[in-house]
Amino acid sequence: MTGLACKKLLPCPSCPWRTDQGVAAIPNYDQVKAENLLNTVGNGDAFRPIMACHHSQDGKEIACKGYLAREGWSNLNVRVGAVTGQIENPTAVLDACVTAKIKLEPNYPAVLKKLSHGNEGP
Repeated sequence: MTGLACKKLLPCPSCPWRTDQGVAAIPNYDQVKAENLLNTVGNGDAFRPIMACHHSQDGKEIACKGYLAREGWSNLNVRVGAVTGQIENPTAVLDACVTAKIKLEPNYPAVLKKLSHGNEGP
């Protein structure tokens, strides 16, 4: 992620999980692709795909920090990645967001609703 790397624990400045960002912040936004990401969230614990940062390169995906902060612990794949040091600890990401005063959407359906309505952000 040359030039676009997120600070290790903070969501990217254009992360759609941030309440201050909207669809305009996502390059090449695709509504169908966004809707397909609903398989990364759900009720209860499960092994689910991990939502990648929208700046990730194909084959070199990194976990979305906003996703980790809000949905990470319910995904058993995230837990395994956090324990093995391959993914940032979701609690540490959320704590970093609180410290940096970055407000996040409460869940992915809220993110998707915002994006589907074409919210351009503030």
